[in-house]
Amino acid sequence: MVTKSRGRGFTLVELLVVIAIIGVLVALLLPAIQAAREAARRNSCQNKLKQLGVAFQNHHDSFKKLPLLTWGTVSGNTGQQNPVSPTYLPNVWGTAAGQQTGSNDTNPQAGYSWLVRLLPFMEQTAMYSLMSQTSNKFSFPAFAMSGGANQVGGTGGVGLRYNMGGPPANPWWRHFSTVDLDEVKCPSFSGDSSSGLTGTGVGQYGQYSSTNQQPLPLMTNQQFPTAPTYNVTITNYKAVPATHYYCMQNPNNISDGTKGENPNGAIVPPLTTDSQGLGFRSLTDGTSKTIMVAECKEQNLSSWYDGTTSWVVGIPLGKASNLTNTTNAQWPYQPLRQIMTTAVPATKGTSTTYFWIVSSPGVSGLNYGPKTDPNKTYANTAVWMSGSAQGQTGTTAWGPSSDHSGGLVLHTWGDAHVSALGDDIDPSLYIQLITRGGREPVADPG
Repeated sequence: MVTKSRGRGFTLVELLVVIAIIGVLVALLLPAIQAAREAARRNSCQNKLKQLGVAFQNHHDSFKKLPLLTWGTVSGNTGQQNPVSPTYLPNVWGTAAGQQTGSNDTNPQAGYSWLVRLLPFMEQTAMYSLMSQTSNKFSFPAFAMSGGANQVGGTGGVGLRYNMGGPPANPWWRHFSTVDLDEVKCPSFSGDSSSGLTGTGVGQYGQYSSTNQQPLPLMTNQQFPTAPTYNVTITNYKAVPATHYYCMQNPNNISDGTKGENPNGAIVPPLTTDSQGLGFRSLTDGTSKTIMVAECKEQNLSSWYDGTTSWVVGIPLGKASNLTNTTNAQWPYQPLRQIMTTAVPATKGTSTTYFWIVSSPGVSGLNYGPKTDPNKTYANTAVWMSGSAQGQTGTTAWGPSSDHSGGLVLHTWGDAHVSALGDDIDPSLYIQLITRGGREPVADPG
């Protein structure tokens, strides 16, 4: 009689050994996989910033100047249906985020951002043209919700909104600020694509979300499908118009050159109604040595469309409160302006050079924020603002920052190259790379 032996199975010990080996292999491979994914995301981010640099170059080729930080076409808006107030000079020192109305040049409504001006150079010509048509060539406030060019939208116009579908009788009118632009988003960003300013008061973006808007014209006693959910969307790429916040205050208040000067970066706000963007000739430090754009992971005060929130400066303001413009000691992080006087031949006297340095306890704004301490914030934004904007604009948690590994923040430079700067960079070096004409002999260390 022939007997068959039963097949031998795995013992519990052998099974546990195999599982342990697999676990070790996964533990070894997972960081490598994550690193490879982050490298791919960083390369994608770098390419997007490169395209912004090219867009700056093409804008300059077309207009012989760079775009303004915030802007609008000053006009009386005559001959339009239900004209809104004239677009006063947009600025960043007297305007709250998303502010719809204004009374004068020192209390204007929010302006369009520099990114809006670059849309035609980012393969977004159709959207830019529709904005121009709806706003009568940008002569209406950026966040207008009524009025507009003749025969655009419903009775009186729908402001800066466009028809995104819906029932023919009650179309869904969506504000342009809610368009989600992939071109201005970092793939490594861990936050949400929408701004956290969801309130409906002044200095908030909630009034432009789908949940707080009604279709125009509104027909009674009829039911229509609900519009898709949308909110004001953010950007991870912001212009760097100045070294520190003091430079961004109302120029009429900057009387002490030891603390501030007019915005000293490459992308600057208008100072008068005749202001235009700078040309590359103004970047006397050299285009390859001047920062134009930095990454930013701010979630709230951040909109690609709003010129009020589409920028950062190099030095944090911190959480300090009750600051004034007169006592430098109350601005602990702010740099000091140094003066160097060099002797030249007697016939020409002396040569004076000004540049900024950051002394202890000053730090750069790179990745300065609530990473480990929720009370550590980049800026109490309302502190330095003037007019009605004070008290209506909240805290900015992050300045130039990113979620890339190694504490790196990508920057676009005047010649369109992109490089990463670490958050351990010397703060004096960082702000010297921001100034367009500081005459500092420094180059991109990235």
